[in-house]
Amino acid sequence: GELRRAAIQAGEDTVLITSSGKPKISAEVSDSSAWAQISLTVTASPVSDCPSPSVMETLKSELERQTDDFLQKTIEADSDVLGIGQKIKGTCSTTKEWERYAWPNPYKKVKFSLKISVKSSNFAEMLQKKK
Repeated sequence: GELRRAAIQAGEDTVLITSSGKPKISAEVSDSSAWAQISLTVTASPVSDCPSPSVMETLKSELERQTDDFLQKTIEADSDVLGIGQKIKGTCSTTKEWERYAWPNPYKKVKFSLKISVKSSNFAEMLQKKK
């Protein structure tokens, strides 16, 4: 899915975040394993006038933790909600190669790599973009 706007608690600070689109997902497969990289860029603005100096690092850590929790829950539920299988299917050159891979059985073995970028903005700018 696509995150448009949200408020998130980052340590002691509340931060308004927006995203310009869906996460970018790429995938690779070998004979025995698959990798998926998920890249997400958010713009963040602390709601407080005096946020803590480490608010952006704290926010990035919190986003990574929540994204990892989300991925683990999809794996436990055996639910490929991000379409990783379709990305992996696109790396197979033939239907036989895809069938040999036997998706969705390997979903629980996919190794995920997260790349989260946080851009800083001020609260007033984010409110203007909302209009």
